[in-house]
Amino acid sequence: MLSDYKEELKLIENRVLGFVECKDNLDDTLEVLESIIFNTKVLDLKAINGDMTTHIILDEISAKEIGETLIAWANKEL
Repeated sequence: MLSDYKEELKLIENRVLGFVECKDNLDDTLEVLESIIFNTKVLDLKAINGDMTTHIILDEISAKEIGETLIAWANKEL
């Protein structure tokens, strides 16, 4: 079942919105992708660390909450 999910993710990646190389290791990257899952637009945070890939799928509400947290942290409010 997990392999089916991974295959589905490969088919629905639409466009890259951002790309970051992590500070601790240049082999680590974070891609921010806009995707469609079950006819719903989502944000796919795709972390790649060597041979391991992790997807965190967010709806618009969750993406907004994380965005607000990141902005607050960057502004030293947290």
